[in-house]
Amino acid sequence: MAITGEDDVQGARWTALADRVGQTLDGIVAQAEVALHRAVRFLRYEAGVPVAWLVPYPQQLMLLALFFHHRPDPDGAQSRALVRWFWSTSWSTVFVGNNAFHLRRALHQMRAHATGRAGLSSQGQYAQPLPDRFDTEDGRVRAFLLWELSHFGQRHGLDGEPIELVDLLARSGPAAYRRVVTGIRDASGIANRIVLPTPPGVPVRDALLDLPPSRLRTVAVSHGIPPAALARLLADDRDGFLRERTATLAGLEQEFIQETGAELAADESARENGP
Repeated sequence: MAITGEDDVQGARWTALADRVGQTLDGIVAQAEVALHRAVRFLRYEAGVPVAWLVPYPQQLMLLALFFHHRPDPDGAQSRALVRWFWSTSWSTVFVGNNAFHLRRALHQMRAHATGRAGLSSQGQYAQPLPDRFDTEDGRVRAFLLWELSHFGQRHGLDGEPIELVDLLARSGPAAYRRVVTGIRDASGIANRIVLPTPPGVPVRDALLDLPPSRLRTVAVSHGIPPAALARLLADDRDGFLRERTATLAGLEQEFIQETGAELAADESARENGP
């Protein structure tokens, strides 16, 4: 629908669209398929999205396909702008709830960017704080997971060998993210999940604590568990482990957000600059 020039891609009727495009419908479908392939290549190799279920919002894929339909071979500046746009929209709430007004405006902006008439605006796209709960239905959570995958690229398994992350995430989906500690009020926290296969029936915490000290440190660091959090884990301070790791991950992600030039949501700025 977007490739035909439709603005109301959510409310448009297929029969009306077919009447409007007539005999060219098959050609438009073929063009959309080619554009989708280009969008997927961009997401994988430039935006750093290794598997489809980690795309924060489906609207992003549609809008990227629209761009690559109009501009199959973007220049470097356009590609870098697309990457910034991808992250900015992933951290914000602009696509939450399928807001028709925001989507229509995004369609106009993307067409203008593709044709060189205007740049991509981040107006109103404020980066939201790190969510409290691990919920992969939440686009902001998926944005965090994408950043974490990039920041902690090579994870080590219990044997000290690298984990094939992409294969594991493609095969297991969200179930690949397992809880480290249990039995605490905040066990559902986003910082209580890591991608670490263990033998059947063995909890992640027990598997970690059974490792020799030197290997434990190597494995823990590769999974984004800082020394302070590991010390809490070794002392069986489960709440302290979660606090330490949450603070570390939130701080590192916020540094990346600020490096991209994205604006923080008001409540996050207030938390950072409070008394």
